Amino acid sequence: MASTLDLAADEFLTCEIHSESTLPLLSYFIYISGYGETLTYYRFNELLQAKDSKLLSLFPGLRECEKGKTCDKLFTDAVRKVVDDFWDAYDEAADEISFPEKIQVKAIKDAYVAITKKYDSYTLWSCLTDKAGWTEDAINLYDLGNAHVVFENGFIESFKDAFLSSNEGGEQAGMKQLQEGMDAIPNAIVSSERGEKSLVDDIIYGARVTEIGIPEQSDPQIPRQAPAKVTYEVTANSLKKSITSDYLILAIPYTAQRTVAKSKPFVPMQEMAVRDVRDVKVTKILLQYKKRWWEKVFTEAGQGLDGGLVSDLPIRYTMFPKTEDNTQFKHSNRGAIMAAYTFEQDATILGSFSPDRRIQIAAENLNRIFPSAKSPDLLEAGASQVFPADELAHSATSARCKRPSSWIPCRSLTGRTEYSLRVSRLALLMDGSRALLKLGFDVFSKCGLLLLRVRHSEQENARLTRVGPKTQAREEPDSQVLSQLR
Repeated sequence: MASTLDLAADEFLTCEIHSESTLPLLSYFIYISGYGETLTYYRFNELLQAKDSKLLSLFPGLRECEKGKTCDKLFTDAVRKVVDDFWDAYDEAADEISFPEKIQVKAIKDAYVAITKKYDSYTLWSCLTDKAGWTEDAINLYDLGNAHVVFENGFIESFKDAFLSSNEGGEQAGMKQLQEGMDAIPNAIVSSERGEKSLVDDIIYGARVTEIGIPEQSDPQIPRQAPAKVTYEVTANSLKKSITSDYLILAIPYTAQRTVAKSKPFVPMQEMAVRDVRDVKVTKILLQYKKRWWEKVFTEAGQGLDGGLVSDLPIRYTMFPKTEDNTQFKHSNRGAIMAAYTFEQDATILGSFSPDRRIQIAAENLNRIFPSAKSPDLLEAGASQVFPADELAHSATSARCKRPSSWIPCRSLTGRTEYSLRVSRLALLMDGSRALLKLGFDVFSKCGLLLLRVRHSEQENARLTRVGPKTQAREEPDSQVLSQLR
């Protein structure tokens, strides 16, 4: 589900926040206008399998072969050919002398390359309609029975995400949910409790980056690594300043990157990616209540204390925070929920309203879905974020990234693939151009999320490390590279 990530307990920084994480929510409600009641996910599936006439009347265009199936079953049947193609490619690439139960990393990679080549021209919508033959009502049913369905996304992207976003797959993959919120990551970076390991003094706040580039070298006859130059504007007084580093990491959306000037262009394929990667519009609404009324709703429905909600109302998807072991709830009955988490057209619709009106709509929608809770009487405050209208983020962007060719592949002692460079200075542009981090450190990246950690060493240079997915196989490094890593 949303706001989940795979946290590794053995990582230096993530151990700071790992104890505050839990498994993603496993229960949620479904509300469809016209049915007359709010259903649990399990009840919704029971009605679909029983071919409930009242529920099916809302999807009159379903073919007989599409009836009697849950949304998960519909999708499983739709992608069965893709799964078969994957395993055919895997068997072809696998080493025949290996034991059958041993998963071969290179074969998995080759299999994904094969199905990507075959299906990457399809969006999720076109694959389900053109390849699987879904009717419009099957599309509508799948959309209303699941959270975060973006039919305009690439099919392969959606195919992989369907595993991590599902309850069973997400739990199997070790997906976690940060109890303190996603800002626990930057808070851990600057936490004073980390003492000398805190990076609070290494961050330039209020720095809007305006230009990046490579400055002219004073003596072009002496070959050496060209430094990266970052020019930024101090938002408090509009003064222009600059810093240089051995390397620069751009960890900002491509939409924001387009507004940053460059002294020279990237290579053509990178430039094309920056321009052409499709932006996914997102709008979120948060509501704060003086009492966590949803705990009673979930308990009475036999769904624990928390979970989610999918509806066909403007809010579309709601997330109720985990209650058990949540330090935010220890001494208070208050609670805040993500009342609306919307994508694409749904995000545009909500984003077109004023902030006050967005909060009002979200509160009214929840009251309509759970009228017995009388939640409007408990509402205290609200906030919203329209990402396409954010001047620094500009949108929420999904992209595929290739491994930088300059990184050195090596194998760590834990068996994970790593890429390393010895650097003495590094600049990191992150968080929508709001801040700069200007020192050498290790970067840990997994599942698209950027985490930072510092290794203190007697050596002058820090090390930059990216831990790649376990499904990538690389050649073994030479002894010189290994000695540098140790």
